[in-house]
Amino acid sequence: MTAVSAPRRHRTATGGLLLAAAQFAGLAWFVFCLTLAVDRAAEFSSLPFLIDEDADMLSGWAWALPVGWTLSMGPLVAGLSVVATAILLITRYAHGNRLLLAALIAGGLAAACTVAVGVGPDVQSVLGWLND
Repeated sequence: MTAVSAPRRHRTATGGLLLAAAQFAGLAWFVFCLTLAVDRAAEFSSLPFLIDEDADMLSGWAWALPVGWTLSMGPLVAGLSVVATAILLITRYAHGNRLLLAALIAGGLAAACTVAVGVGPDVQSVLGWLND
């Protein structure tokens, strides 16, 4: 009897690289939205985090919805992507591909930074002001 070896399925790195790219894009979008929110807060007071409680900051501001959604849901989405990265690293998805391994680690760190900044007191202060 002759043994025939089945061809090994070659795993592509596309999914992992897309995850890492999405994590970097999410960090860039989060920083952009945070910058817009702090700039909007600076319009209503002399210092960015001393906010006048009576000011209606949402009137006439087209970025209110995307900035509010990003600052509130961004850390949650980034946290889920950190979990996805951890699963890919635990299952050795990047085995033998140093570029993919570096991209997954760097993307996971970028998403972890988004979570750390997003749950911080400064962002929560601006978010509370946006939601009021």
